[in-house]
Amino acid sequence: MAQRALRASGELDLQQSQDQANLHLLLGKLLCQAGQLDQAIYHLNEAVQHKPEMIEAYLELGQAHRERRQYTQALSAYDQAIEIAPNDYQPYYQMGVTLKDSKDYLAAERMLRKAAELAPDEPAVHRLLAAVIALNLVHNRREASQEFPAQYG
Repeated sequence: MAQRALRASGELDLQQSQDQANLHLLLGKLLCQAGQLDQAIYHLNEAVQHKPEMIEAYLELGQAHRERRQYTQALSAYDQAIEIAPNDYQPYYQMGVTLKDSKDYLAAERMLRKAAELAPDEPAVHRLLAAVIALNLVHNRREASQEFPAQYG
């Protein structure tokens, strides 16, 4: 139905940019859930084109890229979300997840600390932060031990 509505809006030019952005976002989410990531990315990019301040589209776009293991593109989408909403924890959290997936544990910890600062009552953020801190202790002993005193000492 959303695809038909988008075709009709293109033909009749009756839909506002906001409505088109929402339809593209909806299609992108559905296609992502169905595993059709290329099409999902297309529709999420369209949503961003129609409404550049739509943070949810950037978050979904980043997730689609992360699922394709396109970490650079995912991080770029999250960067754009941070520019739009610097006080929202979600882009920092998603960036932390992506950095963890790409095995950049030090950067992941920094992003997750920022997310935890912005959302002190969000348990998922704190669980992942604890896991990444543990990974840092194992994989980056020297760097983690040098940062520890500066932050807590």
